[in-house]
Amino acid sequence: RRLRANLSARRADVRDDATLVRAGDPAGGSPDRAAGVAAGDATTVTAGRIVFRWDANEGEAEDHVVVKQRDRTVWADRMTYSEPGNRVVMTGRVVIEQLSGESLVRGGLAPSPRGGREQDALTSATRVTCTRLTMTLRERDVELDGPLVVTQKARSASGDRGTYTHATRRMVVLGNVRMREADGQRLRADRVVISLVEETFEAEGNVVTEFVIRSGPTAPGAPRATPTPAP
Repeated sequence: RRLRANLSARRADVRDDATLVRAGDPAGGSPDRAAGVAAGDATTVTAGRIVFRWDANEGEAEDHVVVKQRDRTVWADRMTYSEPGNRVVMTGRVVIEQLSGESLVRGGLAPSPRGGREQDALTSATRVTCTRLTMTLRERDVELDGPLVVTQKARSASGDRGTYTHATRRMVVLGNVRMREADGQRLRADRVVISLVEETFEAEGNVVTEFVIRSGPTAPGAPRATPTPAP
């Protein structure tokens, strides 16, 4: 809605429903196939204010910052952007929603789901909250500073920090890791690697698990326990 530009300084200050669009590179610009597919997607930034320096191809945003890509949306209080540095840094109350991994299948970076469970995992949203996010623009890999909380369906994990690799949809959570599965199982460890597609995890270092044991049906012919009358 408002723009103030200094042509000699090559700087623009845009306010009120400000939008910055970073077009994708269809060629990818990288020999790595995963990075090439990710680089082809456009990135759109909206905020209350965006300051952009087109000589350095860098910018800053503040006030309800939202970064959108094809299958990911990030909300934050502040953002810095650097094309030469190949990074976006978002700080404050950061919320990430990874919508799906179907783009990996379309790009040939992940196998097609073999059954309903894998299809459900591939399309289910993953939500992450943290205080600082650093994302590479081309590869779309992420570093997260905590307190960090990851939620996918009824599963959750928390820790001090983490990383996310877009090509494999694997997240590593580090430091004071706490996990809770849908069936009530709990786990504590120093490091946990989570596969968001396969719905598996690997835990390392001081691993402690708590299992929920449920009684099953009584076998035929087995003696039945007689309940003790309440006092």
